[in-house]
Amino acid sequence: MSCVIRRRALKALQIFAVALTSLLIAAGLVACSAPFADPIQPPADVATNDTGEENTEDSPVADAASEEELQVPREPIELADATLTPEYSPLAPGTAIDISAGYPQPGQYFNFSYCTVAYSFSTEDGRSFAVTASHCGEEGNLVWAGTPDNTFGYPAEPIGTFIYSSLYSESAKNLDIGLIELNGNLANVYAPQDMDTHIAGRLEALPDYVCKMGRMTYQTCGDLTHQSASSILRYGEEEISSTAARAAVCARNGDSGGPVYAMVEGQDIIVGLVSGTTVHMEEGQTCADVGEMELSFVSILDIHAVLDQLLDSPMQLATL
Repeated sequence: MSCVIRRRALKALQIFAVALTSLLIAAGLVACSAPFADPIQPPADVATNDTGEENTEDSPVADAASEEELQVPREPIELADATLTPEYSPLAPGTAIDISAGYPQPGQYFNFSYCTVAYSFSTEDGRSFAVTASHCGEEGNLVWAGTPDNTFGYPAEPIGTFIYSSLYSESAKNLDIGLIELNGNLANVYAPQDMDTHIAGRLEALPDYVCKMGRMTYQTCGDLTHQSASSILRYGEEEISSTAARAAVCARNGDSGGPVYAMVEGQDIIVGLVSGTTVHMEEGQTCADVGEMELSFVSILDIHAVLDQLLDSPMQLATL
């Protein structure tokens, strides 16, 4: 297995928030390449043209979070006045996912990227979906179950497909939001810890204190530094108007798409998803080694607005 941290299409996000100093927000994406020699025949109707570069360097395995790094959510001052609990959540918040443009091919390097699921749900028409960050994949990309050691778990079949990715969409919503339709076997999925799915339905304001869950740095927490605000998001040669909030929370490549949440009346309530950070964590570093860092995240209210326009059928809610 050869694997290297590699920036994909979205190399860096530079945010110039209104009335704030400009900040460099690095997208939390890890991409890897692994050689496959076994004869593997993908379905004929699946595109397999992967344009990623060949990589041969070793990548770090995610460091286990130390006791000092693990932090506990605390009761926020601003509480959600409504909570949505899906009837069925196929993937726990924080589930690890791998994303590729196609199936592995014999004799070729297989390029895939690491990300994390914010939450999942079923709709009243019987379909199942997972929400993650847009920069994790493009429409049509295949989604696979991630593993604890971040190696590609093959042989396997995809667990889903990207059906919407805002940053790559012609009708972009200017938000780092991606939607995956789940249509595969979910028996071998991995999440760093068990977490129930409770989603803020409405918010007067984002909580003053939030946590995030990611496949690489697990749970980290900190104070909110900025509420959602209009800003300019720059990646590559392109520039779009964007909206994001920030918090003093540690994350690294691979945590992208993970849930941002706060404790409300004893429950962890999801209030957003991980988009990027102001500091890039180098190989071998842990959260304890990094100084001041801010996490950029998309608010749950913006996620709801996008999903309402994309889905024909509403989320099926649990009967409490």
